[in-house]
Amino acid sequence: RLIGKLERTDLRPTIDYETSSSQSAAQKVADIKAFNAVVRKTLGCWPIFYSFSGFLPELELKETLGDGLWLANYGPDDGHEHAYPIPAPWKKVNLHQFSQHCRIPGHGGDVDLSYGKLSALLAHPWLAKL
Repeated sequence: RLIGKLERTDLRPTIDYETSSSQSAAQKVADIKAFNAVVRKTLGCWPIFYSFSGFLPELELKETLGDGLWLANYGPDDGHEHAYPIPAPWKKVNLHQFSQHCRIPGHGGDVDLSYGKLSALLAHPWLAKL
């Protein structure tokens, strides 16, 4: 075992679901829920669920997965955040990845850019004193 319970300012783990497979929607959801349960038991917090808008319909979700949604939805992907639809069954998006073609000083290539509150990424935001 490499890690234990997360501390107050540690970043929350995230499950990144961005791949299609021949599994049924029910099996995909069962696998995601099983992963989430292991993370919760091992680390003491639920993971964030990250996905691209285009992959979510294949899950045929009736309930949310994870502890908050980190949604990749690029719109025109011009480095600026644009309006986006909130996919059912979520009522809000905790983090919005809106570009994959941004530049930051000191890095030679493109980077993804997301918008959201830092507290959405923290394992235990109610304990953090930032």
